Amino acid sequence: MKNKITIERRKKAGVLVPKLNGEILEGVKNINISYSYGEPEEEKKEREKGRKGEQGREGERKGGRREGRIRRKKEGKRKKKRKKGKEKIMNIVLFGAPGAGKGTQAKQLVKKYGIPQISTGDILRAAIANKTPLGLQAKELMDQGKLVSDEIVDGLVEKRLAEKDCEEGFILDGFPRTVAQAQELDKILDRLGKKIDKVIELRVSDEEIIERITGRRVSKKTGKIYHIKYNPPVDENPEDLYQRPDDNEETVRNRLKVYKEQTAPVLDFYKAQNKVYSVGGHKEKMEEITQAIVEILEK
Repeated sequence: MKNKITIERRKKAGVLVPKLNGEILEGVKNINISYSYGEPEEEKKEREKGRKGEQGREGERKGGRREGRIRRKKEGKRKKKRKKGKEKIMNIVLFGAPGAGKGTQAKQLVKKYGIPQISTGDILRAAIANKTPLGLQAKELMDQGKLVSDEIVDGLVEKRLAEKDCEEGFILDGFPRTVAQAQELDKILDRLGKKIDKVIELRVSDEEIIERITGRRVSKKTGKIYHIKYNPPVDENPEDLYQRPDDNEETVRNRLKVYKEQTAPVLDFYKAQNKVYSVGGHKEKMEEITQAIVEILEK
């Protein structure tokens, strides 16, 4: 049985009388009394601990809800961007004959979507300049007047597509050129966990292509490229302008012949995958062609 001590105040005497189990304690003179309101200290600590734990759990719940709100907000922004054609992964092939405008349109798409333009010529020059193993092999063949093999080109393309800036998409300009390269590209992308989404064909007649390419002129002084019809020079001396050897009509017709024999069949390869979309590249205004491509990409 627990002993119970109580203090009784005598109103008339104005004194405090201690009692033990209801009996007056005799002989007790100096009484130090400490008052404790509420539960005992240990129970109070336990209660405080429980309260803090509950607050912590509530904080976690609130934190979780806050993180959820932030996550949903970000996802909402991403969806809005995708609707506008941004932050959407796009792996694109720009297809067309020499002079169809692939390079020009690729630059416009780079500005709009922020994904890199990938040209085998640029990759090859960079590999040679950096003296990479594949670049050195390519240089050796070129120095001998030989064509760079598909194996080397495919290896360079795979390394480029594996780089970080291609994670959100890329624009292939002038590649693949043959069915064999297209087949190997599918294997490369499969290894990288990617795929070609759309192939944009720029359709331009042979005669217009010949007019475009043969009309090009280069300034000996500035290196700027002009066109005698579409972009004539203003401040250049006519004597300082020249036509590059590859821009004469005979060479252009030969390039078109090779394109039809080797590269055009690549379209059939992608048509079988339902990935080909055609755009008239003959429009006078470049912006009209770009807009037509954008509409296809954002369907």
